[in-house]
Amino acid sequence: MNQQAWDKIVQSIREKGRDVFGIEVFERADGHPDGGETYTVLAGDGKRHNIYSSTKSVTGLAVGMAFDRGLLAPDSPVSPYFPELADLPAGQRERFAGVTVRHLLTMSLTGMPFQVEGENWLKTALSQPVRPDEPSFAYSNQTAYLAGVLASRVLGEDLGTFLERELFTPLGIDRPKMARSPEGLFYGASKMRLTVSELARVGRVYLGYGEAFGHRFVSERFVREAMTVHQDNGEGGYGYYLWKRGPAMVIEGVFGQRVILLPEQGKMASMLAHMDENDAVDLTEEMIGALLA
Repeated sequence: MNQQAWDKIVQSIREKGRDVFGIEVFERADGHPDGGETYTVLAGDGKRHNIYSSTKSVTGLAVGMAFDRGLLAPDSPVSPYFPELADLPAGQRERFAGVTVRHLLTMSLTGMPFQVEGENWLKTALSQPVRPDEPSFAYSNQTAYLAGVLASRVLGEDLGTFLERELFTPLGIDRPKMARSPEGLFYGASKMRLTVSELARVGRVYLGYGEAFGHRFVSERFVREAMTVHQDNGEGGYGYYLWKRGPAMVIEGVFGQRVILLPEQGKMASMLAHMDENDAVDLTEEMIGALLA
């Protein structure tokens, strides 16, 4: 780790009064697919904070596990898993007939508004005037919410329960708080709460191409697909709930929740913060530079 580069970032954070709850860096050991060294760049408060849209990358891992079990594929239509569509007008059912898992993972479901709302989020999401035949980048919490509900249904159990057993417990993360919709379904888009170290453990799964802490969580094939740019978003590109930022793929939550991934270099930086999003973007670029220094 280039200590001088990171010291400069910490100095800048303090001088600008940025509210950062912690920063960690991980560097993989040479010749070791999983082990390495974790460095505390900025000690935080040790508390769990809202990771906002970084939650989407956790939901993405659940979908990847469904892929690996042969329950879904990127081009699988999603409508068979939403019987609620039967209660909607025929035109809406026809629109959703063209929606695939890939639309959900790549935020390319044109016509889907950003925010979920109302007393029944699932009905709200399924009622939107989507245009799957005209895919374009349309960043939306509703899209990720649908992905979480879909994963739960194909896996055959509540997704929060599944994730605790299959992801969080093996990662050493004890019962993180996970939000739910008004109808009680796992909210896969936001509002999960983790410490910076716990968020880093999730990031290690991506950095290790599906393997971390001696455990294989998802296939290397899925992680490589997730880290591939599938959609032009005008900001570098978008994979499966991952943002392309220069040479890095990034798990991102608004206000500065970040895991910066450089898998080919075996390096990763994790941050929890609460700052203006423009400042967060600038700091992300500075952190990528420090990782590469």
